[in-house]
Amino acid sequence: MKNSENSWWSEKYGFFGDFYMEGDDSEEGYLVEKKQKLNERTKTEVNGVIKLLSLEDSAKILDCPCGYGRHTIEFARRGFDVIGSDINLVHLEKAKAQAKKKSLEIIFRKESMLNLNYSNKFDAVVNLFYSFGFFDTDEENEKVLQIFFNALKPGGKFLMHTNAH
Repeated sequence: MKNSENSWWSEKYGFFGDFYMEGDDSEEGYLVEKKQKLNERTKTEVNGVIKLLSLEDSAKILDCPCGYGRHTIEFARRGFDVIGSDINLVHLEKAKAQAKKKSLEIIFRKESMLNLNYSNKFDAVVNLFYSFGFFDTDEENEKVLQIFFNALKPGGKFLMHTNAH
């Protein structure tokens, strides 16, 4: 992997900075055919994840990368035990501030997908909003999939959000 601090997805490069959050918070977000405000979209998306994975109320979830935490916070608001993981400190700070504002205690960790060190810990790992394939080689991307698999408890479930168009 090249120097991750200078990669297009790092906070220094700025792709996932304030402009990303502003675009995500527009009426239609990045999917023009879906006309919902951000909080409504987030609830709809989390409803879909819960339904697709048949998550029980006690499920422990890893949201990676969690970005600025909108899904992580919604999972926690519903009582799930969730950890938000992301490499972008700008987004993590916003996530922490939003969680605190909503009186939610959520663990947010600054870590790279390539270096996660969880073993048999989660009932579900979610990789939402087209957040896969960032790395330079197939081997690195495959390593991330193996890391996600290792993070799951036996029988755990993995959901990757991709573009179906």
